[in-house]
Amino acid sequence: MNPADFRIISLEMSLGIGVLLLLLVDLFLPRAKKHLLGLIALLVVGVAFDLSWFLDVSGTFRRGSYVSDDLALYLKQFFLATGFLAILGGLKQVNERFPSRSGEYYLLFLSSLCGMLLLAGARDFLLLVVAFELMSVPLYAMAAWTKAPEQEGERAGEAGFKLYVSGAISSAAALFAVTLIIGST
Repeated sequence: MNPADFRIISLEMSLGIGVLLLLLVDLFLPRAKKHLLGLIALLVVGVAFDLSWFLDVSGTFRRGSYVSDDLALYLKQFFLATGFLAILGGLKQVNERFPSRSGEYYLLFLSSLCGMLLLAGARDFLLLVVAFELMSVPLYAMAAWTKAPEQEGERAGEAGFKLYVSGAISSAAALFAVTLIIGST
């Protein structure tokens, strides 16, 4: 494989490296400085968004299973911009509501964002399913995220479980439809 082909997935790789960086910083950062994790997540998404404007990421990867064209690039830029705004808008709330678990929140958020970027360029059914699951599984955990167990814990757990069940049913239906499509061809 040509190393120049990796430029096509450079946005996803930069976001993945940012997730690993955030994980390492979260492991070794003292509890009093956990508020910096939101700024690191904001920096990671901002760098990926800037890369989307300056790098040539057009082309195909792995024999056409992943395609980066103008529409995929537009969707990636849209996802990165909305992710940047979501992190920026929630910095104060995340730091106030769960200061010791903010690293987990941002890891889930960036993982879901990475799944969205992969979903924008997926042209293979298997990659489509994997990207969709990478996008949705962190959202299940984020739906069950609570402020305090005595206030919202029961409802948040129920919301996370309902989202998980509906996601599992929709994934099973999508996989069944993919098998029917592949079987008919």
